[in-house]
Amino acid sequence: LMAASRTISPSGPLLVALLGAILFLEAPTWRAKFELTAHQNHQTARLHFVMLHSGLNNRLGQIPKVVKIASTGVATTYQLRLPVGIDFVAIEKACGQIASGMAARSVRARSYPANAQLCELIVIRGNAFPTVVPMPELRTRSINLWQPQPFGVGEDGNFIPITLPEHNLLIGGEPGSGKSVALSVLITMAALDPSVTLTLLDGKQVELAAWSRLADLF
Repeated sequence: LMAASRTISPSGPLLVALLGAILFLEAPTWRAKFELTAHQNHQTARLHFVMLHSGLNNRLGQIPKVVKIASTGVATTYQLRLPVGIDFVAIEKACGQIASGMAARSVRARSYPANAQLCELIVIRGNAFPTVVPMPELRTRSINLWQPQPFGVGEDGNFIPITLPEHNLLIGGEPGSGKSVALSVLITMAALDPSVTLTLLDGKQVELAAWSRLADLF
């Protein structure tokens, strides 16, 4: 293309660059990746600015640096590397100021037990529960309860796993808080594992009646 453009016009390299830009913008995948990268770079720069003005800098003026980004539809998780003089407690205390500076719904901090130099900052921008969340288990024929299974959705939009074997689980809450729904999720998991013997005890004969045909003992 470069050789051809030089024979056409002295401004051939400019023409090739223009054609390349047009082709780039016309490719949906490339354009989407470019836009996502540009957005993440903008948000990272803004987070660095907010942390600096929230007092999260040491005597040398160093601030926590973003080393990894992961996004969902409602939140962005930043993995931070902390400089000398800044610890996780300082990050946790500054969450309110960071949320204000990032114009976010809320901000949560999560530590790394294996490495105190790293932590996660979850910037939550939307509501993770605007509609009914589909259960991933319903899209499969069987599961293995000895492996962690998604039990619910966190406020950052990610599924929260739970491991059931050799564990006891107590579900509590006020009326209408979702206790029956949580119990139905657990029964669904058990019913989809072919190795499980499903025994249901229901004093009212109401809550678990819908599952009686799947139970080995009701």
